[in-house]
Amino acid sequence: MPRGRLTALALLLFAFALLNSCSHKPPRDESWRRMVLYPGDMGVQVVWRAQVTERDLADYLEYEPLEDGIAGVSADAVFVGGRSKTLYKLDRRTGERLGKRKLDEEIFSQPLVGGGMVYLGTSSGVFYALREDNLQDAWTYDSKSEIVAPPTLHEGIVYFITQEDVVTALDAQSGKFLWEYRQDYLTTMIIRRHARPVVDGDHLYQGFTNGTMCALDRLSGNVAWCRSLTEKGGRFEDVNATPAIANGFLYTASFDNGVYCLNADSGVVVWRQDIKSASAPLLIGDTLFVTASEDGLYGLDVETGAIAAHFEIQKLHHGREEGALSQPFLYSDRYFVFSASGSGVYFFDYRDQRFIERFTPGNGVSAPPTTAGQTVFTLSNGGYVYAIALARKAIPPRRP
Repeated sequence: MPRGRLTALALLLFAFALLNSCSHKPPRDESWRRMVLYPGDMGVQVVWRAQVTERDLADYLEYEPLEDGIAGVSADAVFVGGRSKTLYKLDRRTGERLGKRKLDEEIFSQPLVGGGMVYLGTSSGVFYALREDNLQDAWTYDSKSEIVAPPTLHEGIVYFITQEDVVTALDAQSGKFLWEYRQDYLTTMIIRRHARPVVDGDHLYQGFTNGTMCALDRLSGNVAWCRSLTEKGGRFEDVNATPAIANGFLYTASFDNGVYCLNADSGVVVWRQDIKSASAPLLIGDTLFVTASEDGLYGLDVETGAIAAHFEIQKLHHGREEGALSQPFLYSDRYFVFSASGSGVYFFDYRDQRFIERFTPGNGVSAPPTTAGQTVFTLSNGGYVYAIALARKAIPPRRP
């Protein structure tokens, strides 16, 4: 056999052997067993984990694999997509695979479960309503633009926004088109993730990439008010923070312009706090919590916007860069959680104002976590879904 063919054959056999070994030994896979313990009596317990990404050789040769599918949860199941172009259905209690549905597009939008359906958007712009029991199509709608933000379901209508700033309302059972609203779309660089549509009363509230927050009539799409949140200016003016609404006020954030409080009925700005890259807010009592990838975790006074607390997360780990931080999600009547793409999931005690634990699954977590009851569900960059929970740490017996 000519020397050139022998060399090609040897390289092919080497690649096959490497692929086979990688499929059995994913890199850093065992690091999920190690917890970073913080002072206190609470620690993270791994309830279960399930592999949902079947990687090939090219994926394993990537320096930093990335997964940003977000788990959607029903009473009995967990639904998660991602870059694999597959929607997985897992048993909520055990992680056992109950089914899967292969699509033609990546699934970065969090699946929304309701009324016997699973609603989700895709990278190609096709919006799916799948039957919850068998994951088959009930109906589809082609928006012709990537959908990343989670949809919203309210009184028989499903709402979603595309990456080109088009809000669409469809009948949740039939997929019948009801209305759409378009904002001026910026063709320059924008932040990838959009705010989720939020319904409160008669209005649907939505932030847009051009720095605008709007209140729309939820049944017709007519504009009640729109407010530009670009006072400071900046390269990224996106209002990409899903708003929190309470007591007639709306709280949101613009990536470069900070955190805002608006009158929900009129759109008048009540206050602004200059925090760059602030996340969607979490309102607990009289404190508004936001994360900021450049600065850490903030607690703001809900009436004035004054900074009541600030935690520099990098200082917890000797200045190590933690990457992008997700918005905080309420976990219980004492804790909330958020993810850091460079490490994992943080648990924070908002009563005592201290960090409790950090769960580190090895390859980091790029997707926001999902909380349901006493469990947190998260997809790691290594392609595993984890169900984790806070539990009291086991105290080893003393030696005699």
